[in-house]
Amino acid sequence: MSIILEVDHLTKTYSSFVLDNINFQLKKGTITGFVGANGAGKTTTLHSILNIINYNSGLVLFKGEQLTRERNDLKTSIGYMGSYNKFYENVRLKVISKFVSEVYKNTWDKQYYQYLVSELFELDTNKKVKELSKGMQAKFSLTLALSHHPDLLILDEPTSGLDPFARDALLDVLYDLNKDKNTTILFSSHITEDIEKIAHDVIFIDNGKLLLQASKEQLRATYKKAEESKIKENMIYQPYIRNKGFLIFESDQALNLSESSLENARIDEILHFLKMTYSKSALTEGGHLSAVSD
Repeated sequence: MSIILEVDHLTKTYSSFVLDNINFQLKKGTITGFVGANGAGKTTTLHSILNIINYNSGLVLFKGEQLTRERNDLKTSIGYMGSYNKFYENVRLKVISKFVSEVYKNTWDKQYYQYLVSELFELDTNKKVKELSKGMQAKFSLTLALSHHPDLLILDEPTSGLDPFARDALLDVLYDLNKDKNTTILFSSHITEDIEKIAHDVIFIDNGKLLLQASKEQLRATYKKAEESKIKENMIYQPYIRNKGFLIFESDQALNLSESSLENARIDEILHFLKMTYSKSALTEGGHLSAVSD
């Protein structure tokens, strides 16, 4: 499977935060969940990739070519939906869409736009932005991002602030888009249920550092959990965590445990394990047995 986006040693330094040497690749036709707590560096990474902000060092390659501010020919192949829709509240949707269509005039698909706005999302384009709910604003923003048929769709916290029904509907749209059009999707979220539902791959960032990139299948094979009551006197060496009556650990560290006593850990449990075990405070000196209670 070919690589559509490569982020190489990306670094951005602020006075109180450092995005530290970020490296990852996106495979064409996949959905990747970019997960981390608020303030972990997700938005800084996405804004650096898109040249919304200037990064200090590193390289971003899109389809094998360097993505810079000047490469408008490459940017038109990328759709972007920010975490906050910064539309003028008193402007009607049809006015905004007309402006955006001019920006992407060579690739804008008017018929597809009409399908999205009228049939799929059922938006009234005569309405002003301030007359829309958060869910409707998110749908309109996604409509604009999709109507020029991007090869790569980058979404920053697309479900943030949405009610559960609107959130599920938006995730269903992204899933279908990837399945039907093979669109590559990178979406950030601090909601691990979103990752569980539609992502193929997971990138985990914490405090400006990239801790993991793996497929969900790899994660489920690598990290397991077992009920603490079933472990009894058996020991698990190397880091593990306790979480609501379970021990979560790397599967190859399970000693004297039958396969039937092991369960797949959820994505949120795995990420919690990684966060705690990569933290100096979670490991005993020398990296031996460590138990961290949640």
